[in-house]
Amino acid sequence: MYHIKQAEWDNIPEDYKGTWQDYYNEHPEWIGRRVVMSGCVIKDPSKKGYLMVEGVHFAIEEESTTGAER
Repeated sequence: MYHIKQAEWDNIPEDYKGTWQDYYNEHPEWIGRRVVMSGCVIKDPSKKGYLMVEGVHFAIEEESTTGAER
């Protein structure tokens, strides 16, 4: 599973990410999960061109705010 930071997720253009829409009732348990095109997360050119599903292929790590107050 690939891990990306919230800031990296936020920088991915909206055209390449969204939420799972289960038009053919293949994975109803994924409905509403975030999805992204693999090329936006994986830099290996042999692994580009498929749809990645949050919790299956990737996880978004929340950024910790340790130390100074904002």
